[in-house]
Formats: sequence, C-alpha cells, structure tokens
Amino acid sequence: MPLSVSSEELSAIKSLAEEFDAELEGVPVKASLKWINPEFDEKTRKLNVELVIRDLHGQGRGGLMFVLPLRLRSEGLFIPKTAVTNRYENPTVTVKETGEVVKLMPLGESGDFLRVAADKRLVPGTELLAAGQK
Repeated sequence: MPLSVSSEELSAIKSLAEEFDAELEGVPVKASLKWINPEFDEKTRKLNVELVIRDLHGQGRGGLMFVLPLRLRSEGLFIPKTAVTNRYENPTVTVKETGEVVKLMPLGESGDFLRVAADKRLVPGTELLAAGQK
C-alpha cells in the first residue's frame, strides 16, 4: 500500500514493531513497512513509502480507507472538553486552585480533548474545574 508521509510520521512508523496493527475499511489488519523512497518530494514535502498489508480480505485496490494510529509529538496541551466553557467562540477554562479563567487558543481536537496553544498558566497536571463549575 503506497503512502506519502512526513519525516515525523515516518519516524513514528519506524518506531513501531516490525509488524503493527492498522485498519483497512474498518477491518483490523497487520501491516509492515516494505520500502522507503529515498527521494524527498519537494512539492508535497513528503516521503513515499510502501506498506505490506497482512490478512487482506477482499480485493486490494486504490481508494480504500486505511487507518494507522500513530503517536506524534505536537505543540500545545490537551485539555478535556468537559473543562472548556465556550461562549461566543471564546473558549476558556477555570484553574481549580486559583479560580483564574484562562482564555484558550484551540489548535485542534482529538477525541474528548481539545488541543490548545501552550500557556504559562496551564502546565501539565494543572487541575481544572468542569465547565460551569465555580
């Protein structure tokens, strides 16, 4: 299966076991890294790689949904959505210890978490009140 990946994504794939879990069209499969094109694509800023899919049921063809869960380093913090008050598109959280309301700059979402820009008042481990609590 051909993929185009960033150098960070390739590093994450290389850090996986030789054979790793993935999903093809919602069906669990095993995959492994087969080949890495040494040429960097300047236009897309990506590297082309090929994966081998094990336990493939059905016809292999282009356009199938392939999911490969990777852990990538990202800037910012993950805040539980249950702690975020979002009034007029201005998300905030309240620090439990001080009661301080901190405005957030959202960068993305992941499941039950909102990824936000780093803020010196919100360090990993800071306890937050649930949205609406005082």
